[in-house]
Amino acid sequence: MLAYARLNPNLAPMLEAALEDASYLSGNIRDDLFTTGMRLEIMTLGQELVIRDGVPCSMRVKGSVAVLAYLAMHPRSTRQTVITDLWPDRDPKKAATYFRQCISDIRETTGADVILVEGAHQAPEYRLSSKATVILDSQRVLQLVANGQLPAAVAAYKGEFLPTLDESEWVEEQRIHIREALLGSLRAELRAAQLGREYRRVVLLATAIIGIDPSDTDTENLRLDMAREVASPAEVARFEAERHRRMN
Repeated sequence: MLAYARLNPNLAPMLEAALEDASYLSGNIRDDLFTTGMRLEIMTLGQELVIRDGVPCSMRVKGSVAVLAYLAMHPRSTRQTVITDLWPDRDPKKAATYFRQCISDIRETTGADVILVEGAHQAPEYRLSSKATVILDSQRVLQLVANGQLPAAVAAYKGEFLPTLDESEWVEEQRIHIREALLGSLRAELRAAQLGREYRRVVLLATAIIGIDPSDTDTENLRLDMAREVASPAEVARFEAERHRRMN
């Protein structure tokens, strides 16, 4: 049966889930021995979406994407650690129930082979399968910034990290970290463009900064001043209208 399941991609996930449940009861959690390779894309910037092998997964529980993102960044986390970081203000019992709902939802929608459980029965640790190639968009943005690929980083930044989760200090820390990494690099490029009198580039960089930090009025004013030097009347009018909307 095991040999057959190893060759049958349809049976492998179900067999893995059964082995995991059985071994959990005995105190020995099976690893992802029979899991076939997978590509798991976790989209957290401006949206909350998971794609497995090119197919979007229809999550039914709101917190499921947050749990996946957390485990991608913090493998081998206990349930209590996840709950404390994602839902610190919730009643502990309700938060534990919600976490279990998220895990069930993830297994039902992305596959029983995606999340594994290891460690002691009293404090099991959760992680993503080592057979999964995980692409987390927030970490990709940071990597692009670190590699000096600023245009690609700006293009990859689609909005705030986990936009529907507002009660988590950990989430807010991630948002700040990503924004500061992007904005720091963009503002350094902006200063260099100003010194080099590359006014068209100043306009482009300022537009990128405002897209991430709409409250940056100094950069907005700079963009408008530079646009009056190098941009078309239509573009200047658009920037003036945008500033007017923000001020009102």
